[in-house]
Amino acid sequence: MSLSFVCTFDVTLAELHSAGCTKFIRAKDSTFRIAVPPLFRYFSKRNALAFVKEGEVLFRALSYFRDYEDEGVRADAHEGTLVHRPLDGLRVTMVGTRDTVTLPHRAEFTAMEDKILVYCMSTAFSSSIAERFKSEVAVEVLAPLKFLARLRQSLALRKRLRAEQLVHQEVCYYDWHQPPIVDWALPERIAMRKPKIFEWQKEYRFAVPIRDAFRVGNVSAKLVLPDAKRPQPAESHPQLHLKLGDLSKICRIHIL
Repeated sequence: MSLSFVCTFDVTLAELHSAGCTKFIRAKDSTFRIAVPPLFRYFSKRNALAFVKEGEVLFRALSYFRDYEDEGVRADAHEGTLVHRPLDGLRVTMVGTRDTVTLPHRAEFTAMEDKILVYCMSTAFSSSIAERFKSEVAVEVLAPLKFLARLRQSLALRKRLRAEQLVHQEVCYYDWHQPPIVDWALPERIAMRKPKIFEWQKEYRFAVPIRDAFRVGNVSAKLVLPDAKRPQPAESHPQLHLKLGDLSKICRIHIL
C-alpha cells in the first residue's frame, strides 16, 4: 500500500534564527563576509609533511564516513542524512484524508552521499581530539582564506565538480528532536549537519558537489522504524586527491 503524507514541524522564532551556523563579520565597506577561524588538521607525521610541503588534500564522499567502522570517532552512520525524531512521536498528516497520526518512526532526509565530497578540519587545538583520532601531529592553518583560495583554484580544474558551489563552515551539531525547518530540502545544509554526539570534534568542513548534487530538493525522504537495520556498506567510495602546492608559509606544525 502506498501512502502520501506531510510531516508537521513545530518551530519557534528562536529556533529559526539559530538554524544556520555560518558566522559572518561586517567588513569596512558595510558588506558581510564569512568569518573563517584558524583551522587545524590532525595527522600522522608522514601525512602532515605531505600536507605542508605539497598541499596534499584528500576529499572523500559523505558515504565514506557513513560506512567507516571505528566506533563513532570518524564514523557516522547518518552522515549525509538529516534525521528528525520528535520526543513525543512523529506527527504526519495523510494527504488523502487530512487525518493527523503520530508514528514511532523517524524521518530521514538523505542527500546524494556519493556525489558530495568533503574535507574535514577542526577549529580546536586539543590533545584529546588528537588522542581520539590517534594522531601524532596537528597542523595549524594560520591563513585560512589563503588556503581557501588555493582550494578553490584547484577544484575549478575538475570539470565534473561544481567548484563555484563550494561551501565551507563550522559543522552544525543538532539533536534529532530539533525541527529540520527548511534544511531537509537543502543538500548543502544536510552536508553541514551532524548529531551532537560528534560535537567534541569542533569540525570545520569544506563540501563540494559533483554535478547537481546541491540542487534544491535533490534529497530522498523516508520514514524509518526505530529498530530498522542500516544498509550494507558500499565496497568503494568516491574521493578526490588534490595537490595545492607548498603550504609551509601559512602553516604551523604542532607535535603532540
